[in-house]
Amino acid sequence: MDQQRGNIEQSDAIDALEKLDLRRYEAEVFVSLQKLGDGTANDVAEISDVPRSQVYGATDHLEEIGLVEVQRSKPLVYRPIPIEEARKILRSQYKDREDIAFQYLHNVRGEKDRSSKIDDGIWEVKGEDSITNRIQKLVTTAESQVKYGDVNFALDSELKSKFIDLSDEGVSLSFFGNCKDNNFEQDIIDASVESFPAALSVEECAVQRFLLVDSSSFLLSTSHCNSGRVSERAVWSSNTDFATVFVRLINI
Repeated sequence: MDQQRGNIEQSDAIDALEKLDLRRYEAEVFVSLQKLGDGTANDVAEISDVPRSQVYGATDHLEEIGLVEVQRSKPLVYRPIPIEEARKILRSQYKDREDIAFQYLHNVRGEKDRSSKIDDGIWEVKGEDSITNRIQKLVTTAESQVKYGDVNFALDSELKSKFIDLSDEGVSLSFFGNCKDNNFEQDIIDASVESFPAALSVEECAVQRFLLVDSSSFLLSTSHCNSGRVSERAVWSSNTDFATVFVRLINI
């Protein structure tokens, strides 16, 4: 959410609490109690859109998960726990659900593995971070040669570290683009950065990054501007007949 903290609306906070696994009425009641400090079901209903009859069910669950304390008086009085304690509880709940989901995914990954079949696929990936992650994975498979080009040549620290490791291992590295890192050639032994290939600098294509690894893998990304927002998408292939032919054509 690209909003300044002081400009966050109540509806934004309630939406966010819902994403942290509170139901709508529970989120509204919790916000109302934070405003009140403490209060009865009637107090909450008066300053929120939650019917008084629904406040009881919401506070029961909030009490159950530890977000609300209840004074057993007539009428019942509810008090929210301190904000930082609430943050820890909701974060823990979210983490527990995350752990369960990803543990299951880890358990079933490869259960129906078809990797033994010949894969001549060309894969597409979108988004700068996802493309960078794919580049990092492809780079780690290098045995003899890597060619990497980036129009802006903006290497993050992790990718730069991988290139340094490859250099130490004796892998031949070639770089292309407008390098703004003054220490780059010092950090990576025998590295030099050449101009981005003119053949790829066609405005209509808007080539952003390319990667060639040995004679077996490639990645090519392009950037696109839509409604003022720039997005990046890439195609890649590894250990396929297509990748081998593509790399050979580029190296001619």
